[in-house]
Amino acid sequence: MDKNVYGGEYKEISNDELLEMMKNDKEFRNAVAYAHGVALSNGTLLFKGTCTYPQRYRANDEIIEVAKKMIESAKAITLLENKNNLLWVGMGWHKADSIGDVGNCRIRTVLQNDKGENVFIELSAGQNYSIKNDRKNYIHGDFSFIVPEEKDDGGIDTPIYNYMGIEKETWNQKREWTSENIIELVNKKLNCSFTKMFVDNFDCSIDDDYTPICFSKKAVQ
Repeated sequence: MDKNVYGGEYKEISNDELLEMMKNDKEFRNAVAYAHGVALSNGTLLFKGTCTYPQRYRANDEIIEVAKKMIESAKAITLLENKNNLLWVGMGWHKADSIGDVGNCRIRTVLQNDKGENVFIELSAGQNYSIKNDRKNYIHGDFSFIVPEEKDDGGIDTPIYNYMGIEKETWNQKREWTSENIIELVNKKLNCSFTKMFVDNFDCSIDDDYTPICFSKKAVQ
């Protein structure tokens, strides 16, 4: 089959070349790890390719597995280095104009606070359109809850959304989207004592069981 007829826009290079590119670019590494199928209109799978711009690449199963292992290795290092920092997973675009010194416009984490509670929280940057010509970006509490624990009868506690009223408070009391303000908000509202924070855009993720990825220094670990 002529590759220039079907999927010719996906450049085909060696795995060694792809590996060198992945070593220098985590965003590209992730695009290889999560390469998508390229198929004909009848559903016949031709190959897997990266979702990258301006050039897309073909990726075989071997290099995809290498990329996934690179992510897992990098994740372990990031988690270890930021165990007692307020570690966030970047969920928005890390190049957005609204990121400020935070590093992303939408962030989430599961932390363990000073009381030993595991708490999920997601924040995003947004403007206050009620004030004319105000172009600052403010903290918006998307949602938060204490991670529910299993009951003795095998059931699950119902999570309390809008935990500590963060959504309502950040709507009524505008705090600029800065690392300092985010740390202050989390410490005050979620019973924490973090002094530093880090936003990871490429290595970490939140597990389905909401395992905490960072621990307040006074937390029981």
